[in-house]
Amino acid sequence: MTFDTLAFCKRLQEGGVPPDQAEAHARAQADFLADYPLSEMTVKKDLERFATKKDLERFATKEDLKRFATKEDLKRFATKEDLKQFATKEDLGKLPTMKDLELLGKTLTIRLGGMIFLGIGALAALTQF
Repeated sequence: MTFDTLAFCKRLQEGGVPPDQAEAHARAQADFLADYPLSEMTVKKDLERFATKKDLERFATKEDLKRFATKEDLKRFATKEDLKQFATKEDLGKLPTMKDLELLGKTLTIRLGGMIFLGIGALAALTQF
């Protein structure tokens, strides 16, 4: 498509632009179109593939994100590494119960009683010889 500088110039003059200014505008427009052909200029159809403000409304904004925790907020909480020092339910299952401790106490009492009995018996036997 060619640019008609004469028609452009006449149209400007009809609109009240002085002839020398109209000619300057026409030359400037012609130079611009020579450097930037219409075939390379963006038209409305070229913009259809880009997102519009309406398209972007469904996405979160900085304001929307303010209510979520940040990495800085998470620094106050315990990590998995921090929790390794604490007992788990599995660890508690391995510990003796009160019933186990009572049985152990009775067993030790019986053994200690038996050892004392044998010790006294051995001492008595040794004193007789």
